[in-house]
Amino acid sequence: MALERTSNSFHWADYVILVLSLLISCSVGIYFALSGGKQRTTAEYLMGDRSMRLVPVSVSLVASFLSAILILGHPAEIYLNGIGFHFHLLGVTVAYVLSAVLFVRLFYPLRLTSVFELSSTVTNNAVRREYVIAACGIIGTFYTLLGGMKAVVWVDAIQAGIMLIGVLSVAIKAVVDSGGLASVWQLNMDYDRIQLPSWTLDPRERHSMWGMVLGSAVYWLSSIGVSQAAVQRLCSLPSMKSARMSLVLGLAGHFLMVSACTLVGMAVFSRYASVACDIHTAGWADTNQIVTYYVMERMNVPGFPGLFTSALLAAALSSVSSSLSSASTIAWTDLLRPYACKNLTEGQATFAAKVLVALFGLIGIAIAYLAAQLGGTIIQAVSTFLGAIIGPSLGLILLASIFPSANWFGASISPFAGVAFGIWIGAGSYANKKQLVKLAANVTGCNTLAAGSFSATNSSETEAYRSYSSTTSSAINSETLTDQEG
Repeated sequence: MALERTSNSFHWADYVILVLSLLISCSVGIYFALSGGKQRTTAEYLMGDRSMRLVPVSVSLVASFLSAILILGHPAEIYLNGIGFHFHLLGVTVAYVLSAVLFVRLFYPLRLTSVFELSSTVTNNAVRREYVIAACGIIGTFYTLLGGMKAVVWVDAIQAGIMLIGVLSVAIKAVVDSGGLASVWQLNMDYDRIQLPSWTLDPRERHSMWGMVLGSAVYWLSSIGVSQAAVQRLCSLPSMKSARMSLVLGLAGHFLMVSACTLVGMAVFSRYASVACDIHTAGWADTNQIVTYYVMERMNVPGFPGLFTSALLAAALSSVSSSLSSASTIAWTDLLRPYACKNLTEGQATFAAKVLVALFGLIGIAIAYLAAQLGGTIIQAVSTFLGAIIGPSLGLILLASIFPSANWFGASISPFAGVAFGIWIGAGSYANKKQLVKLAANVTGCNTLAAGSFSATNSSETEAYRSYSSTTSSAINSETLTDQEG
């Protein structure tokens, strides 16, 4: 019997669970606004009085940098292109280890509030998408504005639990639907999803082992080692030992979440392969709807779609709140406090930081609407364009840390050159549609006009096309260019 396209929708219980999960985040913000020092000082508001607990900070590190991008984008990448991208965890491990060994030792003794205080040494000082974007932006801004760093970290910890429950539930159900782990593995083998990435050194290869290890190492070293969100969390802990231990725990959590999402991608693919109906090729779900389609079709029990959507929103909120806290901290510490706001009282300074959170919240909502227009998988967009941006950030920090001959002119110009080069490569990748490549699939079991086998291999590739092929090299290229120019 051919598989029919699902038309299931939310039950009222799903909306109840969704609203309750959002209210939890808001309540944490209100709690920290009314407890302790009541967020009256910038030390408490921006850094949690540097007395945060180890476990919530560790969980917050994971939740902030993985979020909804992982839950939706990673399974889609595995579903379409096999397990090759999973091996980026090798580069992630390198990044966490180097961060714990090198960057914590560099940042923590300086008691930094903004990561760019260091670089100043060389620079002379199933719901509508529109509603989801608005809800994440408004609620994330709300509890970040009220509760500051303490609220951000504790909400992240709660949201990470919701994320893990949602992902593991989908993984378990999809494995059962496919007939067990052995069946999942065999079906992925049959459709060439179980393949090691090539070991080529060609940086134009979409997913090569060297490209993923080096690219992921640079990307995650930029995120975990020198980003404002990471430094802010690590420096909020009471000791350097705690900061290093949080990275160890963060690496374990990172492996757990990524592995669970890899299993989701493999299991969901095997479920539809077992009935010979690839929902993506059939046009029933685009690249970023594969997991949500499966949830609505196979897990349409009242309450569960709401729980999974809560996991997605929790994941998104963790990134939103971290970004708002980081952006407001940088703007206050590096731009306003040294120049325009030297004479403000502590209360006025804290109020100014809260205004910045609200402002960046509005900007973030606008950017989210623009980002929603990008094609390809979410993980593809993030790897391509964020890699282009955060590579120069790492380059600038390394320039300030280990190159005493660096001067303010080079440090000022080189990041812009690095970003421009990385975005050029990323834009070329999208213009040439490299992100849409996928392995073979089958739609003979779908009740649709599209039948037969589908293979997304290309008969010809221009040299320009291959020049933009890599998804992991933009971070390496832009970081290297930044250091060379500086």
